[in-house]
Amino acid sequence: MSAEIRPRFKRILTQDEKTVLSHFRKSMLTIRTHGLEGIVVGNHIIIKHPVDQQSMWTPELNISIDPHPKGTEVRGLAGPRSSIWLMFIFFYSLLGIASIFIFMFGVTRHQLGMSSGILWLIPVLLLIIGAMYLSARMGQKLSKDQLLKLKHYVRQILDDLEKNEI
Repeated sequence: MSAEIRPRFKRILTQDEKTVLSHFRKSMLTIRTHGLEGIVVGNHIIIKHPVDQQSMWTPELNISIDPHPKGTEVRGLAGPRSSIWLMFIFFYSLLGIASIFIFMFGVTRHQLGMSSGILWLIPVLLLIIGAMYLSARMGQKLSKDQLLKLKHYVRQILDDLEKNEI
């Protein structure tokens, strides 16, 4: 298992951008047979599991196809749905900002000789942040098989492109 919360990959193909996108579009016609769904929008591809197989932790794979001096660069980013990722970032930010303000308020009160008991909230907030991180790691482990299915599907497409030199 990757140490990253959102694993990434990058691959350079010798074909041009249009050929790679065309091959991905063709693969989207039969993607249901692999138990997946996908969409190609411009030079961006999203591959995910059908709604009936999704849970909070179900990953999706976002792929960008960009021109490269040697052909085409294919970059992928796997992770939870954007709404789940945004929720985690929102709460991390909220808790981080709250920690800073509580620290400033508590230190100011301490320097003025007033009660600074509010500083005890900082370890509590840090524990909440740690619990959120651990839950994200747990979710990543729970969805490992789904992630491997996505990676295997894309690896097949990319290997096919490299073998056939379309």
